[in-house]
Amino acid sequence: SPIPNSHIKKNKSNISKASCESWSVVGGIRNQYQRNGDAKTYYENNGEAYTNPHFSRLREVLPGTLFDDIVVPKILVPSINAKKKTKNKGKKEDDEHFVEETTTCFHVLDFCCGSGEFSNILLRWSKDVRQIAFAITAADPYTREAFKKQKEFANVECKPWSFKSVCEGCLEELGDEDFAYDIVAISYAIHLLQPSLEHLFYNALAKRCRYLVIVSPTKNKGLIEKNKETSFGFKEIAYETKLKVHLRVFESLRLHAVGLR
Repeated sequence: SPIPNSHIKKNKSNISKASCESWSVVGGIRNQYQRNGDAKTYYENNGEAYTNPHFSRLREVLPGTLFDDIVVPKILVPSINAKKKTKNKGKKEDDEHFVEETTTCFHVLDFCCGSGEFSNILLRWSKDVRQIAFAITAADPYTREAFKKQKEFANVECKPWSFKSVCEGCLEELGDEDFAYDIVAISYAIHLLQPSLEHLFYNALAKRCRYLVIVSPTKNKGLIEKNKETSFGFKEIAYETKLKVHLRVFESLRLHAVGLR
């Protein structure tokens, strides 16, 4: 296996007291939106000090259910095998230039990053897994200062990108690579995407990003529906739910349309 010591699942635990408490704040966040007029105003006013109140629940769910069970078999292993096959094309195993085991770096965009909860969990998980590394870029127009306050992200760039920025082409400015990012993760924020921007936003992502990971407390709001997959540029390849956290992974249709990996 390309990831021989894919780490032991320590996170299949029962609901902890912390996660129960974190779930109870959903109504509180909605009330905050109302008190500030809308979600945008809330984040404009509170972005610098923002922390995701669901952090403890995400720490329970993401390592095992998302990373071990979905991301490894659906994204990392196929990508590593494809890259290894390309590097070894025309070579034999006894060739001195034959690539057998190297570290593969995956470029991740933590979009609507908050104070870095998704990236924090991903990096902690990756410490127990061989042959992979993650180069993270964050983006959030409102919580950039909250993200930069986290010591582990001192050297991580945080872009001021919004949903509208992506629709207006900010990803097109990232060079000539077929895909600028291997994975784009949107955690607990897709409900903020305006319906009028959905088509432009998803197609812009699908053009520059191989895979899209959406973590959400709701099943459908703001997500790509089955009957819209083709026109939105993505195909859903995995869906799971645990502890009321909905996990969806989409693959860009461009991966197959132009034979890219």
